[in-house]
Amino acid sequence: MSEAPKKSNPQLLDRVVGEIQDALIAGLPWLNFAFGIAERLVHEINGNEYYLPNVYRAENDYIEISPDDKDLHNHSFFTVDEPQYLDCMRGQKIEVRANCSLIVWVDMRSIEPTDERNKELVKRDILRVLNSMLLKSGTFTVNRVYEKAENIFQGFTLAEVDNQYLMHPYCGWRFVGEIRVEDICEE
Repeated sequence: MSEAPKKSNPQLLDRVVGEIQDALIAGLPWLNFAFGIAERLVHEINGNEYYLPNVYRAENDYIEISPDDKDLHNHSFFTVDEPQYLDCMRGQKIEVRANCSLIVWVDMRSIEPTDERNKELVKRDILRVLNSMLLKSGTFTVNRVYEKAENIFQGFTLAEVDNQYLMHPYCGWRFVGEIRVEDICEE
């Protein structure tokens, strides 16, 4: 699997997200995977429904991208809120914009060899990458950051036991902002 798995023919928001994925991988050497927009899938476990983040791979195959200490290591993914807002100028252009979140989860041991837990240093590095990106397809403007588990994984079902993945050596953030893309309207 690629470090930044993307769609072969990305359109609209997927184009912008793909560029951000590349910037994250290039700018954060410790980031193992930069996934695109996650889908919220329902998993039934012991008769209970859980909403978990997944990304589509191929042939009806999904990868669950919840925090864990096994396969994904340091990773990021996007969520796009509803509604998406449209500005259409018939025969000219379509603009799509939406509130969007970048969720980043890390194992601090792979970033810092010390036991210091310098979350603010890592957050600063992520913000520097997001602020220095030169995107061709659109924009992603960050205006809020969340660090509590219930906010980072808002919209997903993560039990209290899963919150252990935000205790040392693990931590995460939700960078919230607006994503925007324009497309030429062809008749």
